[in-house]
Amino acid sequence: PTTEPPITQAPGTEPPTTQAPVTEPTTEPPTTEPPTTEPPTTEPPVTEPPTTQAPPTVDGVNHAYQKTDGPDRNPMKGWNSGWSDDRPESTVGFQYIKWQDLEPTNGTFDFSAVEDVINRSGSRNRHLILRLYCDWWGENEESRGCPDWIYSEVGVDRIRGDNGRYITDYNDPRYIAEAAQAIAALGERYDDDPRLYAFQIGVIGYWGEWHTWGSQIDGDSYDITADTETKILNAYRSAFDRTMLMARYPDRSILASADDIGFHNDYFRPNNDHSAGFDNSVFAERRWVDGPIGGEVPPGLSSGDFQQMYGTVQGREIIEKGHYSTMKPTSVPDQFSQDHLELHKRFGYNYQIDGAVFAESADRTGSLAVELAATNVGVAPFYYDWQVEFALLSSDNTPVVVQEASSYDLRSILPERSFSLNGSLPLNGVDSGTYRLAVRVIQPGADQPKAQPWRLDARNVYLLFANELPVVEGSWSGQNQLVGGWSVLGSVTVN
Repeated sequence: PTTEPPITQAPGTEPPTTQAPVTEPTTEPPTTEPPTTEPPTTEPPVTEPPTTQAPPTVDGVNHAYQKTDGPDRNPMKGWNSGWSDDRPESTVGFQYIKWQDLEPTNGTFDFSAVEDVINRSGSRNRHLILRLYCDWWGENEESRGCPDWIYSEVGVDRIRGDNGRYITDYNDPRYIAEAAQAIAALGERYDDDPRLYAFQIGVIGYWGEWHTWGSQIDGDSYDITADTETKILNAYRSAFDRTMLMARYPDRSILASADDIGFHNDYFRPNNDHSAGFDNSVFAERRWVDGPIGGEVPPGLSSGDFQQMYGTVQGREIIEKGHYSTMKPTSVPDQFSQDHLELHKRFGYNYQIDGAVFAESADRTGSLAVELAATNVGVAPFYYDWQVEFALLSSDNTPVVVQEASSYDLRSILPERSFSLNGSLPLNGVDSGTYRLAVRVIQPGADQPKAQPWRLDARNVYLLFANELPVVEGSWSGQNQLVGGWSVLGSVTVN
């Protein structure tokens, strides 16, 4: 988009405040950090589970399922939407937050402004990637995202560079202190919010991207110091303990030593030195293991350019090398082509069932053991530890018994790695009859009653497998509990 989109009021929310238009550049400035070494050809090894399936540990019948390239829609992966660009395939929304809207007066935080951003059509009901920013890359006051009081009350300088573009003195200790307080407030309110996918480490640099591209003051480059970067990084790490963080530069020394964070490529484009350098760093240091890799396609591309660059084998190759989980396609056709949908599925994790072992009949005085063997055929792990459940469903799809699987942390299932999910369903008290055995992977707490709804689409709180399986679609109950979301493995008769 060339302007920041209007806010669409969601039902039950306070009316949004009016925001001044923000002019977005039609082209992103080129980076000055091309790769300085030859790209690596192999990734360094890490300790991982075995790549082959162990023999089944339960007695029963082997069940096989037709394999596919994955569902059209799965949580926390794929092409994401943002601004007011609303795409039904997208489960992730990406949005910027103006600091002036979050903290209109010093020390007073207006979280309704953040909710207004969240409720835009491009992110409503999706898992969110959010970024706080102070400066857009602009030549006028409308390009400012910082509150007035930063300059008028605190005394931080707002500088107009030799290129006519404004920038804030991020290295001023007073700016850093105020930014840390704003970050802490966001963390206190939104850390572990079920709607969040990741919070990006922003607030310094144009667009909050930690760079001051093209900014010179009286002929001297204006750079953000390593001390400033360290303090801002520490502020985010202190504020967000449970929600994932994403940063801009995987090869920057301050960030290279940070554990458990992901990264954002702001210029995802084939045959581009900066984008290739980003991918090489992620690949060589396996930065994708600890946190999600995402980013955005540069703005201003025509639909034809987008198709030529990404709707090809080349698009698949850069997704695989960078282990990308999600991406903001700033220029896309009105309808995704089949190539784009294939790439959409290729992002992130993709769990494919290799087979399941369970008895097709069982005595109601005992239990039903089940073992499901699967492989992550995607390019990345899943970055949150969602829960896995087995159940017997009655003819109207009501669970008569539910048992959580005994398995290792989903976050440890790296690409091309096989894993097993085991469960034992107690049958004591289950009426005799035929039931459907089902499995689901859900966001923790989704199936519990809640006073307030999560404001997530029910389809975004459970995973589906890369197999042809009957699915009991999920929905929210009157008590805000997830109902359904089950993938059916077969039938079991209880005697």
